[in-house]
Amino acid sequence: SHIIIIMPIHGDFDLNSTTDNSTLNSSSSSSSSSQTDFKLGCEATTTENLNATYVNGNNMGVGATLKNNGANAAFTIDNITLAKNDRVLIKDQTENKEQSGIYTITNLGSGTQKWILTRAKDCDTGGEVRPGLVVFINQGGLNADNGFILKKPSTGNVFTIGTTELEFISFTASGP
Repeated sequence: SHIIIIMPIHGDFDLNSTTDNSTLNSSSSSSSSSQTDFKLGCEATTTENLNATYVNGNNMGVGATLKNNGANAAFTIDNITLAKNDRVLIKDQTENKEQSGIYTITNLGSGTQKWILTRAKDCDTGGEVRPGLVVFINQGGLNADNGFILKKPSTGNVFTIGTTELEFISFTASGP
């Protein structure tokens, strides 16, 4: 059983000021802050870099995919077996942070096929991906019931999907 606590959020958060993944600092400065944008939850999130090829799609993120570069296998992350169309948060791309974001599983993969992820339709354009994007994770050995928020880009307030690095930080952690 889960306890859900709903807290009204007043003001904005300065998502540039923190390097500690356990806290967010409140800020009254609107020049460096963002409003919270809650997205549908994800079944699981990454805990390490994915070995995948990124193709940015037809329109700066719309239809963008990540395709497995490793051995043919079903897609699993954080010790969770997933299903086709599950939403997943990709947050640990070390060399290519612009590949990070929310995806759906379009081909689960198997012993004879590569897995393929496609950017989620509500998170595949710069207008839909903004600083303050919040997503909660449903399952996982490390990340079940955790929430993640998208930090402000290093320059400006606009993300160009497939070009701007996306960095998600944890702002909640599940308890014992």
